[in-house]
Amino acid sequence: MEQKTFELKASPTRERIVGIARRYGLTADEAEDVAQEVMLRLWALHHRLNEESMQALATVAARNQCIDRLRSRKTIPLDADIICEEERRIEATDELAWLENRMRQLPGTEYQVLRLRQVEGRPAAEIARLLGIAESSVPVLLSRARRNLLKKIKEKRR
Repeated sequence: MEQKTFELKASPTRERIVGIARRYGLTADEAEDVAQEVMLRLWALHHRLNEESMQALATVAARNQCIDRLRSRKTIPLDADIICEEERRIEATDELAWLENRMRQLPGTEYQVLRLRQVEGRPAAEIARLLGIAESSVPVLLSRARRNLLKKIKEKRR
């Protein structure tokens, strides 16, 4: 095919390629990219093409380009993403409620020490003063409370 003939056939062929790409669900920019790539391939082969083979080759090349682009996308359906996020939020809320419930089941002093230290972040001296216990008892009670809580967490996971 001569250069002038190719130039005359290029515009309608390009429009056809863009239409094919749009029917495959590609965006306007992606469709233009597909058309550009296919037209470059056609130009490289223009001396061996006739009018019919140009249209056929353009159609097949456009289809293949579109399929390649669609396969390369790694999409997660929006609905699934929202559902997963909602499930994670619900699970986290349930876990927190479960943990707070188990903390309340600890013996009184252990619960108070654990809450003052872990939740409120108070130092051992202040905890001892607030609860009226020896400061050396705070780490012992804290360790015991953590151990009991860990035991309950392990039982839950079985």
